[in-house]
Amino acid sequence: MHGDSQEPRSLIGRRGLYEDGYKEAADTLVDSVQGGQQQHWILYPIIFLYRHWLELTLKGLITYAHHTKQHWQPGEREKKLKDLASYHDLGALWGELKSFLAGVRLDLSLDTTIAFDFLVKEFAAYDERGQAFRYPVNTRDVQTLQQPDVIDLPNLKFTVAAMSNYLGVVHEAIAQHLDPDI
Repeated sequence: MHGDSQEPRSLIGRRGLYEDGYKEAADTLVDSVQGGQQQHWILYPIIFLYRHWLELTLKGLITYAHHTKQHWQPGEREKKLKDLASYHDLGALWGELKSFLAGVRLDLSLDTTIAFDFLVKEFAAYDERGQAFRYPVNTRDVQTLQQPDVIDLPNLKFTVAAMSNYLGVVHEAIAQHLDPDI
């Protein structure tokens, strides 16, 4: 790896590589243990990868949405995007994206959005800020997860695929909002 060379791909394109990479890595791990007993030693990395995919995807969509906003005060967008980089709260990220989407035409049913909202809240309930599946204890030396529920990994993979499809529709809606001729 050479730190002195810039990749010619756009920031949005590079974000997609990261997002897809975390999800595909989790999918591959799920496939590798499918059919066997639930492997607790690999459960935490899988869920971390899916959770991080969700965080990066929400941040990517928020960033994309901010590029569509027409009226910014000088320096406001840059500050907002810089602040976003240090934000890990899934509920807050989803809330920010939802507030933007209120002005965007989405070809999704209300039930679908409610289901997606529930799934984000479920991820956040286990690991709101991206630490619980990374570390066994928090900065105050308190265990991050109590006894985990039994997690059906193939169902988790299926659920994340549905979430990914939902967010794909959201991405297209933002693109059409940016350029109605698409």
